[in-house]
Amino acid sequence: MVLRRYPRLTITLRSLSYSEGIPLLNSGDIDVFCGGFQLHEGLSSFLVRKPIFTSQLAVIARDMHPILALPKIGPRELLDFAWLSYHSDVAYLDMIMESIAAETGHQKQAIVQCESMLTALELLRCGDYLAFLPSSFIASSFGTGLCVVPTQSANASFQSGMIYRRSLGENAPFQLLCDLADERISALNFKSTR
Repeated sequence: MVLRRYPRLTITLRSLSYSEGIPLLNSGDIDVFCGGFQLHEGLSSFLVRKPIFTSQLAVIARDMHPILALPKIGPRELLDFAWLSYHSDVAYLDMIMESIAAETGHQKQAIVQCESMLTALELLRCGDYLAFLPSSFIASSFGTGLCVVPTQSANASFQSGMIYRRSLGENAPFQLLCDLADERISALNFKSTR
């Protein structure tokens, strides 16, 4: 829709972590970063943080994973299965393993480590792995065949949204992009920050 309305507009998409994106915003090499962030992190005065929804982290597995047949899924049961780790700025696996270790005195290392979220989701779909990831992926088309494992072993969340150069604030194509992002988040029933 943005390109139909603005046919001469060029959009370049790059896969970047937060720690890669912020320096590029500061230098002017990119105009917008979309992803997760913490609200207490300081930003340059010419950058604007726009939280759009809250990402909840959860244990994710394929929808036919053997763990789902267990009558109770606690920290000890989570240690009985292979784990996959998605590497980003935040060590998601470390978060849940610290929680499991606090309750059991034990933790596991991932047997698969992945730097691509799409690859991580595909590996989860195809194997008997567990991963600690944003549950928002389950609601998207990328989450087909995956589910949240019902456990209380860890509870974590963070804000997801955009960080952009303040000069874009009145830019019509950018405003349209923001409106479309808001509509999509609403359609997916993500927990809005508003």
